[in-house]
Amino acid sequence: MTSREHDDAVGEAPTAAEQLDVKRIELQQATAGLEAAELAYDIPKTVELQNRMAVLTKFIARLEAAAAVEAAAAAQVEAGELHANLRAQYAEALAALAPHLEASAKAIRAAMKAARACTTTWAAASRLWYEVHVLEMGFNLGVADIAILPIAPVGALIETFGEEVEQAARQSHRQPLPVYSSSASDSPEQVALNKMVAAHQAVSTLGADLKLSSELLALFAKAGAPAPRVPRVTAVIGTSPSVQAVYPGTLESALRGTNSPAIPETEKAKADRAEIRRRNTQGQAQVLREFGEEAARIDREDDLIRRGKLKGPLDQGLRG
Repeated sequence: MTSREHDDAVGEAPTAAEQLDVKRIELQQATAGLEAAELAYDIPKTVELQNRMAVLTKFIARLEAAAAVEAAAAAQVEAGELHANLRAQYAEALAALAPHLEASAKAIRAAMKAARACTTTWAAASRLWYEVHVLEMGFNLGVADIAILPIAPVGALIETFGEEVEQAARQSHRQPLPVYSSSASDSPEQVALNKMVAAHQAVSTLGADLKLSSELLALFAKAGAPAPRVPRVTAVIGTSPSVQAVYPGTLESALRGTNSPAIPETEKAKADRAEIRRRNTQGQAQVLREFGEEAARIDREDDLIRRGKLKGPLDQGLRG
C-alpha cells in the first residue's frame, strides 16, 4: 500500500498546528486539575499533574516550532524562486567585480601619471616664484604683482581622493547575518523557528537602511513574521511546606480556651486560605518528588554496584 492509499484509508496525519491545539487544551485541563488537586490537598495527584504539565510544556515547545515551519512552507516555492534569482545576481556581481577592479587600477595609474606631471610643473613654478621674490629681496627691487602659487597638487589630490575613498568605504561594510538563539536541547524545528524569527526581525527593522531588494522585502512582508509562542503555564513548586493554614477564630480559641462564635469569612480571607492550602500541597508534592528521585538514584547506584561498575555508594555517610 502506497502512502497515498494509506492516507485515503486511515486519513492524513494531523498537522503540527492541529496537534499543537490539542496539547494546549490538554495543558489547560491539566492546569485546572492541578489547582483542584492542590486545593484538595491531594499530593499524589498534584505530583502526577505537575509531571504531566512538564511533559506537555516540552511537547508544546516542539510543536510551536514545527507549526511555524509548516506555516512558512506555503511561501517556500516563491522563496526558492527568489533564492535562485538572487544567487544568479550575486554570481553576476562577482563576475563584474574583477573587470571593474582592473579598470579602477588603470584609472588610478593614469591619475598618478597625470599627478606626477602636474607635480613636476608645480615644482618648476614654485622654484620660479622663489627666484622672483629672492631676487627682489637681494637687490631691493620692487615687489612684482604675480599670481599666487596654489597649494601643491598632492594636497589637492589627497583631499579629493580621500573624499572618494571615504564614500566608497561606507559602502564596503558587509552586513553580518542575524543572530539567533540555539541550544543543544533544541529540536531541528526549534532551531529553524529561531532562524526564521531572527531573519524576519532583521528584514523588518534594517531592510530600508540596508537598501534590500524590493522583491525580498515584499516576500517577507507577504509571509509575515512567525507566530510568537504563547505564554507557558508552569506549576509553581514550593521548596518547603513552611506556610501553615490559620483559620479564623483559631488564635482566639487558643487564647480563651473556648470556641468563639464563627466569624464570617471575607472573599479575601477565602482566597488567602485557598492560596495557603495550595502552597502546602505544592510543598508536600515537592518533598514526595524529591524522595522518589532519591530512591531512583539509589536504585541506579545499587545496580551499578551489582554489575561491578561501582565499588560502593557515592554517599555512604548519608545512607542508613
